[in-house]
Amino acid sequence: MSALGISRSQLASEATAYNISTVSGTMIYFLIATVLGVLCIIFHPFTKQLSLEELPVNIASADAFDDKDPFAPAPIESKEEDEKENDNDEEAWACAKCGMVNHGKYCENCGAPGPFVPKEEEPKSVTFEPCPAFALIDEEEQERKETLAKRQAEAFQNPTLPEVTRFVVDYARDSRLHLSYTPEIIASFIAGLGATKLTILQGMSGTGKTSLPKIFAEALDCDCRLVEVESSWKDKNELIGYYNEFTKLFTPKKFTTALYSATLEKETINFIVLDEMNLSRIEYYFSDFLSLMEAEPDKRVFSLSSVPLFRQEDGTRKDYLGLTKGTTIRVTPNLWFIGTANRDESTFEISDKVYDRSNVINLNHRAPKAIPQGQPRSPKYLSYAALQGLFDTALSSFAFDLDTVPYLSKLEEILAPYNISFGNRIARQIEAYVRIYCSCFIDKEAHLNEALESILLDKVVHKLEYKSIEDKESLAEAFEAIGLKRCAAFVRSLSEDL
Repeated sequence: MSALGISRSQLASEATAYNISTVSGTMIYFLIATVLGVLCIIFHPFTKQLSLEELPVNIASADAFDDKDPFAPAPIESKEEDEKENDNDEEAWACAKCGMVNHGKYCENCGAPGPFVPKEEEPKSVTFEPCPAFALIDEEEQERKETLAKRQAEAFQNPTLPEVTRFVVDYARDSRLHLSYTPEIIASFIAGLGATKLTILQGMSGTGKTSLPKIFAEALDCDCRLVEVESSWKDKNELIGYYNEFTKLFTPKKFTTALYSATLEKETINFIVLDEMNLSRIEYYFSDFLSLMEAEPDKRVFSLSSVPLFRQEDGTRKDYLGLTKGTTIRVTPNLWFIGTANRDESTFEISDKVYDRSNVINLNHRAPKAIPQGQPRSPKYLSYAALQGLFDTALSSFAFDLDTVPYLSKLEEILAPYNISFGNRIARQIEAYVRIYCSCFIDKEAHLNEALESILLDKVVHKLEYKSIEDKESLAEAFEAIGLKRCAAFVRSLSEDL
């Protein structure tokens, strides 16, 4: 080594420098490889997606990709599906050739091409309905006409009051319920209809109070609607309904819809039955209608709301058929109110104000069992005009004047100590009742005393029930002395109850 002129120490230093340079180059290559590997990892999904997109369409499908690969692309749709989707995005157009509405480039019916004329949308109807219940009743106008035509085809031919009375008795007896009502009860009910617009059927439970107006209406093909009175009723709104100032909607109760329907059926007799009407105090919820009975028939109107109720459709006002000026409803002459009243601790006492404006029928005894005499009968339609005509004939043809009754003054003397009397209103009702009641029988005169005592007992003498009577037997004998035997029996029954 010395011969070459190179010392050992020089060789050692050169070897060390070579090793360092070799290691530095290796590190540089390792770092470059590491950077390239990281870049490949980062750009791997994009390069894979690019390679897949370059594949031919006929070999690319959902099956060609791994479902487990989160980077797998969505399946490639066919050309036909893509065109169909694009067609659905087109606006609707009407074919100029056949008129069919299309969404694609060609008519689906005749194959004709566009033009793409956008279909004109129908204008949306803007409607405000403040009382949907009334609107539903109005929509039944055609059905009401058809029903009336069917009824008129089965109408009573030249009816008389005796025929009507006998028919109702027979119809109830042979009906599916086999109801037993005497001709006197039916005559009393008919006479009450002619005397006043309110009839009260009172007595113990199970005597047929609710069934009477229902079977009467069924026999004569009339309308009878039942309204259940609730003990919580405190004012007329419980009976009529409410107007909501916030929603601008009127919500009628069952009574109001029945009243509204009656105004649209002027040709037909209508009953609204207030079932168990003395569960609440009658004056609380029914006082307005008690006052209406004093008005002339053409002035019996009731205000439902201070805000006019009418439909609005596309800016056009449409009135409800049964309302006047959108606020009032008329109590039409073809409508009667029938109240049933139980006599127990759960009910309230009926006041003289109510009694004086009503016809009262006391049903305190169980009727005898009805024995059917044939198959159920078909109803016979009796219109309101026909019934009113029968009333007018009875009132004019049968002469009766209450002032001519010989014992009337004596009766007033008997009742005076108990502060019981009657005025002109009751006197007119008594005269109308007696005339119509007697006209319900062929032998009219034979039923005169029966009719007079019946109404005097139910409307006048019956008020003794709520009086304190010290000597009931003497009072009964006083009634017998003037020929009022039923009144005497009533007084004696009070002594048995007390």
